[in-house]
Amino acid sequence: MHNMKLIFLSLVIVFVASCSVEPVDVVKEGTLNFDESVTIGAALDGYKYFEKSTWETFETSQGRTIVEFTGVMAQNAYVGSTLEGVRLTEEILTRSNVIMKDLKFTYSCQFQISEEDDTFEVVYSGINFSGDDTIANEHLDDNVKDDDFSILKRLYNNEPDENTLVFLIAIAAAY
Repeated sequence: MHNMKLIFLSLVIVFVASCSVEPVDVVKEGTLNFDESVTIGAALDGYKYFEKSTWETFETSQGRTIVEFTGVMAQNAYVGSTLEGVRLTEEILTRSNVIMKDLKFTYSCQFQISEEDDTFEVVYSGINFSGDDTIANEHLDDNVKDDDFSILKRLYNNEPDENTLVFLIAIAAAY
């Protein structure tokens, strides 16, 4: 009888542990105040300007649980987009990539999970631009923070990120 109780207790523990919600799922199934009509997972995973995206969980040195979404921009998806009357063409994109070798645009968004319940808050949003300037012979690695969440809102609306578009057009125009 004692063995049966231990087996039952073990099964209950395994069942309860398997029912716990993963931090990534908490975020992906959640919504943000500025648009509760779509989940975060649907908005970011469905963003047509990403060529690759990942979701990861990590713990900070202070013990906070962070879920990080990272998406690499698909530059070809920007062809045809316009900004202030300037249209990104295949020619401009090619020129930008010749001038800036290994040009990469990576969007990151970090969500801090509450210790008390299955809630979270956005603690970082921004884009990293990196590449090697073949004319100036220097490496570029710069971050644009999204403190007002304007980048995140554009991603939510499946619109091209203006920072990436400006950068692609400006590189070709500068040289």
